[in-house]
Amino acid sequence: MPSTHRISTPLVYDTSAFELSPDYPADSAPWSPSDLQQTIRERTRLEKEKREMIVNYYRIGQTLAFPLPVDRRFTKEDLPEGIKGMDAYPWLIWMCWDLEERWRIFHAAWRQLGDDEAGAILQSEVAALAQWDHFYETFNEVSLVTAHLASMLALVLADESGWDRDHLTAAQAAADALSGGGFDLWRQNHKCAMASQGKLLGFLITDGYWPALT
Repeated sequence: MPSTHRISTPLVYDTSAFELSPDYPADSAPWSPSDLQQTIRERTRLEKEKREMIVNYYRIGQTLAFPLPVDRRFTKEDLPEGIKGMDAYPWLIWMCWDLEERWRIFHAAWRQLGDDEAGAILQSEVAALAQWDHFYETFNEVSLVTAHLASMLALVLADESGWDRDHLTAAQAAADALSGGGFDLWRQNHKCAMASQGKLLGFLITDGYWPALT
């Protein structure tokens, strides 16, 4: 079960676009390719050091620590009450957003910078999705959690070179489970464009389809 950390509430934060905040730092000059590579390397180093993922639910004044790899889907019974009177707070999408950012950092380090250690961590964590019972939010329905995990599976499975065979098999099993575990029923009730290629799923989420996932 993830550990819970309470932080002071109410929180004071700017609800407008963060990049428009006067406190947001502005770079004096555009980044060079070497600046980007160095940033990826530094962020990869920090991610490699983590043994748990700290997710800041700043809107409700809570922080949860999820052990890595995330090898199970946490349910509402596992998690604290988010908002009083709310049956199931959407804890998992916030966790998946942070997980996706972590995985994209590892993917860039592996595929673009040749960091095989980052690739090995990425493979093991994506393979752990095969142990999830469903790819749903805490309210047990297809949601943004499903879409973001599908997006990551499509990204990492697009190139099978360099994969550990066992991890690849597990990741492909997770992709198969996601494609059949709820989407067939969901597509009967929602209009969503979906492209399928082998074991990969690519969900075409546009302005027209996004509301169906929220």
